[in-house]
Amino acid sequence: MTIIKHEVDASATITLELVNSLNNICKQVENDKSAKVLHLNIRAMAPIQSLNAESEKDVYLVHKWEKVIRRIENLDALVVTTAESDVLAAALAILVVSDYRIATNATTFSVMQEAYIFPGVLIHRLVNQIGHSKSRSLILLGKGMDAAQANQAGLIDEIADETDAALERFVAQMHDVVFNDIRVRRRLMLEAYHTSFDDTIGLSLAACDKVLRQFAMAS
Repeated sequence: MTIIKHEVDASATITLELVNSLNNICKQVENDKSAKVLHLNIRAMAPIQSLNAESEKDVYLVHKWEKVIRRIENLDALVVTTAESDVLAAALAILVVSDYRIATNATTFSVMQEAYIFPGVLIHRLVNQIGHSKSRSLILLGKGMDAAQANQAGLIDEIADETDAALERFVAQMHDVVFNDIRVRRRLMLEAYHTSFDDTIGLSLAACDKVLRQFAMAS
């Protein structure tokens, strides 16, 4: 089993360079059939200097950004994010599409970015994942959330001093079947809140048929 690791700057802003780097790592995961885990490590880094920072900041760049975040969400691999620094909006948008989230006790989380609160799809995902009341102070008031609060709210799953070691322990306890068709199960879970039974049953039956065929072939 291959674990592919990618570093993300905790205070990164949305730039074409960041979008391209995420698209490249997604392509690597998609093309490597042995890649079962994508490890996104959010930490303090020297920021990537955009060559055309001012001209890039438009809605077309935001559209590209939301597409690559959705691409991460659609990967057929377990996406695990570790956070080791103060996580701002762009990095937080990456964290919330992860399947498992680990942070150090000193990590904080905020939707602030460059002295403003960015009204991206991150808001939609936060409200869906941790609820209206818990996300209100983040989204409307611009307040931060520490690791203990994030863990209690369900924004992160684990607090650990050594995030890499925690990730290794977590992956080691996973049964092999967890990694089969994880993209389909993730999609069914994400759509459960707003999709009717009639709309869900087709995808669910197709997924079940595939699993049953695989089980029959292995028997």
